[in-house]
Amino acid sequence: MTQNSYSLSNTAKSNIVRNLRLSSFDDIMEMDAMSLDGHIEKNIGKKLRLSTVIGRLISRGSLYTFFNRLLTREWIDREIKKIG
Repeated sequence: MTQNSYSLSNTAKSNIVRNLRLSSFDDIMEMDAMSLDGHIEKNIGKKLRLSTVIGRLISRGSLYTFFNRLLTREWIDREIKKIG
């Protein structure tokens, strides 16, 4: 796996941690997209909606979930069980 050459400033990291109400940026990096979405939903008190407009990305929601990226092994296993 390759590393990108971009990094967030310490100010940006601390803003993200504060807004997500977590203790450290490392906590965020250890979470998968579904866990992060769940944490955000718990904080805001409502479910995130999946985006339905791709062109201009007008709607809000989890783009990671919408594009089926960063899925957990457990989620994939549940979806496979639904098929068969």
